[in-house]
Amino acid sequence: MRAKRILTALFVLLLLIPVSCVSVGKNIYQENFRAIANIIDEKYYKPIDFQKCAGEKTVHAIAQSKNEEVFAKHLKEAMKRCLDPHSQYILSRDVERDNQDLKGSFGGAGLELFQDEKTGEVMILGIIPGGPADGSGIAEGDIIVQVGEHKLVKETKVDDVVKWIRGPSGTEVKIYVCRNGTDLKDPFLFTRSKVVVETVVDYATPSSAIGYVRISQFTEGTSVKLFQKMKNLEAQGKNAMILDLRNDPGGFLSEAVCTVALFAPGKTYNAVTNYLRNQKSHETAGDCKSLPQGFFEVPRRVMPMVVLVNEQSASAAEIVAANLQELGFTVVGGKHTYKKGTVQMVVPWWYGVSLGGLRLTIAEYRIGKHDRVVDGIGVRSDVEVVNPEKKDAERGHPPFRSRRKPDFAGDLQLQKAFEILQKQIMK
Repeated sequence: MRAKRILTALFVLLLLIPVSCVSVGKNIYQENFRAIANIIDEKYYKPIDFQKCAGEKTVHAIAQSKNEEVFAKHLKEAMKRCLDPHSQYILSRDVERDNQDLKGSFGGAGLELFQDEKTGEVMILGIIPGGPADGSGIAEGDIIVQVGEHKLVKETKVDDVVKWIRGPSGTEVKIYVCRNGTDLKDPFLFTRSKVVVETVVDYATPSSAIGYVRISQFTEGTSVKLFQKMKNLEAQGKNAMILDLRNDPGGFLSEAVCTVALFAPGKTYNAVTNYLRNQKSHETAGDCKSLPQGFFEVPRRVMPMVVLVNEQSASAAEIVAANLQELGFTVVGGKHTYKKGTVQMVVPWWYGVSLGGLRLTIAEYRIGKHDRVVDGIGVRSDVEVVNPEKKDAERGHPPFRSRRKPDFAGDLQLQKAFEILQKQIMK
């Protein structure tokens, strides 16, 4: 499946490093391009001469740039030709938004958006519980046609729509939508407020013995929240758990490692091996600093568990799914996950006129003692179950399930997870 753009906005970033800067010179864009090329040559996970790969024509065009947008256009074209799809330049206006997304809170209406690659339409993919849009009548599948005074055209980018919807808490925003081919006459009026995205949510299940927890993204504190949810399930007398990672786009590498550590046999368990050119480094369970002191010294009961994934489970979610599979837990879902097995760092970049950023792939990660490759392969399910939700993806968008309550009666993958766990409990 081709990569789709899903935003609250949501991005898959795994490592942040401090701000870099360049002095303002006669030709600031040419100077910054050279500095960026040096960073890429030094940090990119494969050997490269970026300036040579970009070519004289691009270097000349960058030197003639009149503003950041023109500079970004030429730089993005060069990065697309020379680097992997996950290495990108971030416009200055998007840097703060990316940071808000990974912290899990921002000011807005509480909508998740998706842009169709063919038509350019910006669709509402999900509604965040507790946000201004929750219960307003606006619906998943509605197509946004106007935000305030901004009318959407085919060339409108979803990034711009996110920017128009977000704003200071207490201010208002009008959103006009098209539903089932008809423009709704009246707009939806929202008072912006701080939207907190709960990325770790549990729901009551039909079974007295089996609990259910969903992780929608690996943001700050995800592993600690999961640890608390697991303790709550034990206190409720649950004997098994379903961990739902479907439609999880990833997040922080550190949170993925700490999540794996909750199930690891000891602190020396190697969760991730990062490969950078001819060098490699390890991320072990003991590297997690958010777990309680002495966590690995205290006897722990790890209950039976089934992990749910689909083709939208990416990056950090794949790290967790692959490790749990290595540890013997059953993975249920489609044929494979998203197939993203690389780690990115983000370099905030001061250009003398604005603060942009460089998202750069710095390593390929592999899983387990046998260096299991995820990039380009994904995590293959132990038990493959095709859900009716796949029909949504065939219509050009991911399934509307990222914020919905689980459908215990109609979700075939969930039903299979219950079936597997019930057999394990009865043994």
